[in-house]
Amino acid sequence: MDRYSARLDDAASIAEDVDYEGLLRAIAEFTLHAAVARAEDRSAWEQERFRREGLLALQFFRNGRALWADALLYRAEAKQAGQTGRLEPFEKANELQEGFCERLDRDLRAWWRARGYETETMLRDARTLFAELERDASDRACGAHEGFVREVLGR
Repeated sequence: MDRYSARLDDAASIAEDVDYEGLLRAIAEFTLHAAVARAEDRSAWEQERFRREGLLALQFFRNGRALWADALLYRAEAKQAGQTGRLEPFEKANELQEGFCERLDRDLRAWWRARGYETETMLRDARTLFAELERDASDRACGAHEGFVREVLGR
């Protein structure tokens, strides 16, 4: 069974060594935490970068090998590695997987849809989904605050 990891640069790990379903859940959880943090005006740079750049901001790995979705870029890097005598290590550490991000995007949108959130593609940004999640988080927090005040005041 394939194992996946997702990172935002070297600073933020989204998922480590999980199956595909675990990868979906981990990205969804990161998205949800990021949207709530943004609604509370305490988001981190990693979360903001994901909101602005979407799935293409993430680095994906399958079975320890970096996944490349861009065939032209992969081939250019492989060619350069070949010219420097490093093709074999490059091929051991990297893998071309065209369509991976599109599949992931489709599956994530289905995951969110099953939970009542309709969103556009998250490939190049996640702003639409963030806006919807932020609204829900703010509305629910407001309701919780009002309930807390009523409870403390004994109303």
